[in-house]
Order: sequence, then structure tokens, then C-alpha cells
Amino acid sequence: MSPNNTKIKILVTGKKIIEKQGVVAFNFADIAKLANISSGTLYKYFHKKEDLFVYLFTGKIRSYIACLEEVKNSPLTPLEKLVSRHLVLITIAYHQDPKDPFNYVFSNYSLWMNAEDNLLVTMKQTFIELNTLLLEPWHHDLRPALLSSDEFIEDLRNRLLCFQRGACIRSSNSLLKDAGQRVSIDKHLDSFIELTKPLEWMHTPLDIDRMKIKTLCNTISDHYEWHGEW
Repeated sequence: MSPNNTKIKILVTGKKIIEKQGVVAFNFADIAKLANISSGTLYKYFHKKEDLFVYLFTGKIRSYIACLEEVKNSPLTPLEKLVSRHLVLITIAYHQDPKDPFNYVFSNYSLWMNAEDNLLVTMKQTFIELNTLLLEPWHHDLRPALLSSDEFIEDLRNRLLCFQRGACIRSSNSLLKDAGQRVSIDKHLDSFIELTKPLEWMHTPLDIDRMKIKTLCNTISDHYEWHGEW
């Protein structure tokens, strides 16, 4: 088996075990057994389970980046793209399994703090790339006059980002889902449109096609997949 195929086998097997057992009960040595490889081969690619956690989670971040790139390259207006780039992440969170173990991995620093430095650096760089896509200067395409209002733009995009992150956490909450109390995608869209209302003060037309935004976000969410370097 080629080195690349062996690595893919390890990653796919590890991901399945983690999803089935959870990160706490996960036994790193089980990968070798279920993938039908030697322990030596397993440790050649990943020295410990923390390395595997970070590698797989970095792949998840890359999948979000791919989704945002799709929004960026869509035919929507700049303002519709602004709303869509945040709403698409909420849509994905809404449709994902709320008990996704990799959300738990990310929120528990102790599970990956001892990973190899090079893997941690790559994960951080990937996060920066994701953040850059979320906060890129979309206003350049709206109206040149906005460029003189940096403080206003910074405040607006920070509010959008905070709302999106909070909404993703809420949409992924299994207790809220079980109780039928999750906020609908339409309600989130209403909130985003409301947050962009201050742009009207700067004489920027707020022509937003809700159906186009929802269709794009649902389409991207439907074919969302893990983008690991496999």
C-alpha cells in the first residue's frame, strides 16, 4: 500500500472510531487493529492521538473555508455575500449532528495542547485563513465612500461575526434541538439583515434577495464535506 493510501486509511478509520466512541473513550491503538496495520505504521504517521485530533480538526476548518470560497465566487451582490458568508456557517451547524465529537475537541484545549508544534501551527494558520475570509474588506464593492468610515465598518463586521459564532453554538446545541427550541434559519437571516440596517445611514441600498441567500446556503450545506489533506 502506498504511503498516501496508508495515511488515508488511518485518518478515515480514526475519524469513524472517534465519531462512534467519542474523544474521551477513544483508544488510539484501536486504529491499527481496525485498519489492519501494525502499531509501528500507525505511529510513523501520528505519534499520539492529540496529533490525530488536530489533523482532523484542521480538515474541518478547511471545509468551512471551501464553503466561504463558494460564497465569495457566487453571483450574489456584495451585501448578499456579506450575509451569506455568515449564514452558511450557521446553516451547516444547524444540519450537523449536535453531538459531533470534534466540536468537543476544539472546545477542550487539554485534548490537543500536546500535539506536535508543526500541526498546531498549521491549525492556527488555517484559522487565520478562515477569519480573513469572514472579515475581508467586502465594503470595497459596496461604495467607495465607506472606506473613510473604518471604525463603523469594523464595528459592523465585529457584530456580524459575534452573532454568527453565537448562533453556530446555539444551532449545534443538542439540548435545544431535542427541546425543539433552536432558532430557525429564517430568524437568523432576519437578524443578519437587521444588523446591516446601519448601512442605510450611509446611503447604501439594502437590496437583499432572501431566497437567493437561503438557496445558496442550503446548497452549500447539502454538499458540505470534510476537506482533509488526504
